[in-house]
Amino acid sequence: LDAYGKTRDAPGYVASLLRGISKVFLSIQRRPLEQIKVAVPIILNALKAASFDLDHGDVGLKDLFGGAINVANSIKSTCKKLEGVANEQLRALLGLYVLQIMAIISITMGDEVSSCLYLIQNLSRFFPFCGLSYADLVAGQGVDPLAHVICSDDTNDFMDCLSYIKHGAVLSVLWGQISVTVAHAAEQDLGALKVELRSIQSKRWSAIGMLQYIFSLGKLPFTIKKHAISFLLDITENIGQQELNEDALCAFLTPSIISSLQVVFLKVWGPNTVYAPFPFIS
Repeated sequence: LDAYGKTRDAPGYVASLLRGISKVFLSIQRRPLEQIKVAVPIILNALKAASFDLDHGDVGLKDLFGGAINVANSIKSTCKKLEGVANEQLRALLGLYVLQIMAIISITMGDEVSSCLYLIQNLSRFFPFCGLSYADLVAGQGVDPLAHVICSDDTNDFMDCLSYIKHGAVLSVLWGQISVTVAHAAEQDLGALKVELRSIQSKRWSAIGMLQYIFSLGKLPFTIKKHAISFLLDITENIGQQELNEDALCAFLTPSIISSLQVVFLKVWGPNTVYAPFPFIS
């Protein structure tokens, strides 16, 4: 994988290697956690480079991400063989790996929902095993605990390959809105989550703050951002004036809320007519 870019048909080369790696992971006998942890950054960096090299709609993308999902299945199978801290760490690693891939798929194939929906469904099936929930992910509480489990030595080197995990956290919820089959695969109730966000002010603010990862990502297709605006409108529907009893929390969240809403306003009232059907109600 380190040789990516030095071979013809590099994306096809990476896809083939991913299929092979998924088999190798299953055969590891000694120190599987350490070996997989070394391999994952290389896999994700090569996957990102290869997928960004392909055009939207290229059949090679499906092979590429199919290989990445095979790797995830192998990591899950390996995790089941481990116990204690090793199991916890590998499970956390798998969760972050899945979120990163979900973000990359959304960037490269998100404008063709029907073409990538089955990939997103397959990734969402890992959520129960990894302990991922929409409520935690959309509130910004689902990623950091997993990262702390893996990077307990306070090094950031490993996290460099996971640059899109917070985007993936929010995207996973938006995909649940795009297709109910995705939410079912993740064993999540999106309707109940929206009710909770409308009812609990602090959680709603956190969700709005997390949406900035969607609106500010220029590479993300407009199709996904349209659903993000719909989600924003859903969780702020019929919200009246509420007492602010948590001044400290309000002060902490305000910068992210302002940043997120600034991007929303630019998109809604900007020259791009894609957002015309989504009037923003203040």
